[in-house]
Amino acid sequence: MSSNQSASADASERVLMIVRDGSRDQDLMLREEVFVMRDMIAAAGYAVDVATVHDQPLAGDGVELTPDLALDAIDIAAYRGLMLPCMAPEPGSAMADNIVDLIRRAVDGGLALGAMRGSVREIARAGGLNGRRYSYLGAPDRDKNPEFQGAEFVDPGVTQDKNVATAGICPLAAQKSGAPDATAQLTDAFLEILREADA
Repeated sequence: MSSNQSASADASERVLMIVRDGSRDQDLMLREEVFVMRDMIAAAGYAVDVATVHDQPLAGDGVELTPDLALDAIDIAAYRGLMLPCMAPEPGSAMADNIVDLIRRAVDGGLALGAMRGSVREIARAGGLNGRRYSYLGAPDRDKNPEFQGAEFVDPGVTQDKNVATAGICPLAAQKSGAPDATAQLTDAFLEILREADA
């Protein structure tokens, strides 16, 4: 989907995806996570605007993701939902504060939120899990990770609670653990939130 198509859609039809860099297997995560999410959301009738953390294209083996817009050009009020792929960063990696602030604006605006594995923590840091059940790679130590206080860990699968869908098994985690990749199921849950809001 071109950025012109995305830009022409109104807020009732638009979804923002923020893709982090620093992946341990960028080719796998682009092909089996980001592109799967983007294509499923687009097939459901929503325009998808993609932003990357450093506003630069991300390349894998024969694949490339080119951002549609820069982070500082994002008007979060122009979107119905925000999807955050995992991208399998190094363990403990966190997004910059300006991105967490953007996620916080999405939380405050009541957007549909989707987050996979490592990005679930970013939703928590933005206050999006307060009073909600969630899926993650495992139950976090809330003393060491206070952003998860006030939220209830379920399991590593997929959990949808109100306007937030989370999952703990990204393509790389699935490859390493043998557990099913939750990318498509998470995206379906995210789309269900959007459909429920339309009903």
